Amino acid sequence: EYIKTIPDANFTVNEEDSITFEAAENLYMSGECKKSIKGFRDYLKKFPVGFFSVNANYYLADCLMKENKKDSALISYMFICSAPKNMFTENSLLNAANISYETKDYKQANDLYKRLQKETEVNNHKALAEVGIMRTDFYLSQFEASLLSAQKVLSNAKNTSSTNDEANYIIAKSYYSTKDTVNALKEFTKLKKSKNGDYSGEANYVFAENAFNNQKNAEAEKLILAISANPTSEYWLAKSIILLGDIYVKKNKNMIAKQTYQSIVENYDGQELVDIAKAKIKEIENAENALKEKTQIKAQQTKQEVDEIIIDGGSSNSKPLPQAN
Repeated sequence: EYIKTIPDANFTVNEEDSITFEAAENLYMSGECKKSIKGFRDYLKKFPVGFFSVNANYYLADCLMKENKKDSALISYMFICSAPKNMFTENSLLNAANISYETKDYKQANDLYKRLQKETEVNNHKALAEVGIMRTDFYLSQFEASLLSAQKVLSNAKNTSSTNDEANYIIAKSYYSTKDTVNALKEFTKLKKSKNGDYSGEANYVFAENAFNNQKNAEAEKLILAISANPTSEYWLAKSIILLGDIYVKKNKNMIAKQTYQSIVENYDGQELVDIAKAKIKEIENAENALKEKTQIKAQQTKQEVDEIIIDGGSSNSKPLPQAN
């Protein structure tokens, strides 16, 4: 459209490519992102693999990110990632990986982070890539890989304490997910005093759960009481209370167990655990009703047997009536 406004314009394809791009670029460089979006899109529609297609896609993606249109930005970033290496490759790899991670496309994110780790010339990008690989390995349930990638993250002396906590958490969870409880508990021990309440909350819960799973109910109950005395996470406190209800069920204290579960239903604001508590209450009630029904049936059968004995006994002891002469 801009070219059409130039009197007596008679440009070659290459000239038109350049003029069309520069019109959009000028808007972008002057801070007119919203207006430049249309310009870059028009350019790319006409010259999808034009001389400035990489630049146009990068500037377009940048503006779309500012508009919080990440899905559209990802398309442009992926175009740049597929092009020969250029001055926008690293940032595009990082941004595309981050968007893929945020949208839970962990496989694509994992591939992009790994490529960034290999190709980057920026130390900060390398560190970000290694953290991204660790996270996506874990979310892809590639636990052997996540153990290695988390250990690699921990080898970075410039990490923040929160990054180290996350790496220790992923190591602990990876061990736990592969049923290596011994090593998992060693790692969770490191997290008990974490400043991240979710990490410390889960770490303390895991020890109570492990005691319960090993039929050490007294120890599990003691650990749960310690959690309730100093909770660091509402979620893991609620999980601990549900576990306490499970202990009462094991002790055949169903009334107390139901009251414990009911406290979650009435006081916890989170549908997942409320549903679990309701299901456990229902399970107890179903078992109680089944036992009650069984008891009633047995009582009825016993009554019938007694009645039959009385009737039979009465019949055998009766004397025949005297006959008239």
